Amino acid sequence: MTKAQELAATLTSEILCAYLSRNVVPPAELPALMVESYAALEAMLARAPSGDSRLSKPTPEQIRASVTDDAITSFEDGKRYRTLKRHLTRYGLTVAEYKAKWGLPDDYPVCAKSFSDLRSAKARSIGLGQRLGHARGASAPAGRRSG
Repeated sequence: MTKAQELAATLTSEILCAYLSRNVVPPAELPALMVESYAALEAMLARAPSGDSRLSKPTPEQIRASVTDDAITSFEDGKRYRTLKRHLTRYGLTVAEYKAKWGLPDDYPVCAKSFSDLRSAKARSIGLGQRLGHARGASAPAGRRSG
């Protein structure tokens, strides 16, 4: 039995169990229902592309269109995100693996510009990135006294 046949058999049993739990089917019709369901699934699996061959690399135009000031569009699911890092962990990918998988350039952003600017402004407003004396508005700390 090939993998496609095993998958079709597994899916057929799961689908029929779910169907039969909610519908009344005469016992005489069960064999035909099983055969038809299996044949349909097997035909569907035979037409389906295998592996990663269905993943086509995005064109440069699609890559440019996926980056806007407000969001980055994921090539994994087509949804828009302010940042991709957490989203990529759901797929078990690092940023580098994601870029390699989709053929994205090294400078491809993983965070929307507006979100990055917002975080940057918030950090500056609470004094991050400044020297200690400048952040407090105080003079430089005095040195140790001898004696």
